[in-house]
Amino acid sequence: MNWAQAFEFSGIDYYKCIFIDEAGFNMHIKRNFGHSKRGTPAKALVSKSRGVNMTIIGGITVVASKKCKLRSGEENVVGKIGTRAEHYIEFLEVLMGVLKENRIDGRTLIMDNASIHKTPKVLEAVRKQGFEILYLPPYSPFLNLIEEFWSKLKAGVKCHLLTSDDTLLLRIINSANQVTAQDCQGWIRHSLSFVPRYINGEKML
Repeated sequence: MNWAQAFEFSGIDYYKCIFIDEAGFNMHIKRNFGHSKRGTPAKALVSKSRGVNMTIIGGITVVASKKCKLRSGEENVVGKIGTRAEHYIEFLEVLMGVLKENRIDGRTLIMDNASIHKTPKVLEAVRKQGFEILYLPPYSPFLNLIEEFWSKLKAGVKCHLLTSDDTLLLRIINSANQVTAQDCQGWIRHSLSFVPRYINGEKML
């Protein structure tokens, strides 16, 4: 059964799902706009060093309840260092614990179909706690409303010029605190608008 069939026949209520994904941040994020003399291009000064990379794994619900886990990378790491399965399982355990504390049981966790999300240990950890997983089809970020959450976070982080002494973590936290339930409800309506088109086999990208 493909994703469209699973979604159509499972009766999943997107408004009761938990949307999960990860995003990367570093001090090199810069603004999209600036000021300059008329007729001259605006220039932005950014730190020459990317500094410490931060990977955030997050989960969000339609009521703007947020749970994130930060993983800081090492400065000047050569090559790409991503989230490993153990980081992901650790986050899921904490997330599901918070959901249960708030009497939010048996919900469906929405995530992309990355290999670390589909390991037997991940499936076992989630089902053991009474939750289910729905994996999104490839190349479908528009079906996961947390992508718009990350977009708002990054816009907040880069709305003012970052300096080498700026605290990136504090900037991320302040930006996350600006997310409202109204934001999430708008994002889920936007995300759901793509579902019939995907079920009908239309190409989204």
